[in-house]
Amino acid sequence: MPKDVRDPESAVAWERKHMMPKGYTNFFKAREDFNDKRLTYFWEWMMDLYPDVVYAVYKRAIGKSSKDAGIFIDLLSKKMNLDKPRMEIQPMVLVGVPQDKIDKLFVPKEYEEASIIPGSEVKK
Repeated sequence: MPKDVRDPESAVAWERKHMMPKGYTNFFKAREDFNDKRLTYFWEWMMDLYPDVVYAVYKRAIGKSSKDAGIFIDLLSKKMNLDKPRMEIQPMVLVGVPQDKIDKLFVPKEYEEASIIPGSEVKK
């Protein structure tokens, strides 16, 4: 946790508060999973504070803060379903050319041996 929020403020003070032997926290810091657990706890703490931070940004955005309004819009836009242009794929047809030959143009050479198109069979 940040130093300003810690209670007690240091590991030594925590050991004194909980009547632990001096240096006992070093035993936990030496554990293999210490950093993973510490990061997990940190992110849980951060996610608990997230709604409060978003609300504070919202209040300042309403209060005519353009920078906070931009931050708030960025947060919202990540969750909004924005209309993206849809790409339409047109089938390629050449008059006088068999469709199998056209289809082979779009299949990489390393896939020619395997049947990747449903319903097609491997020709040997």
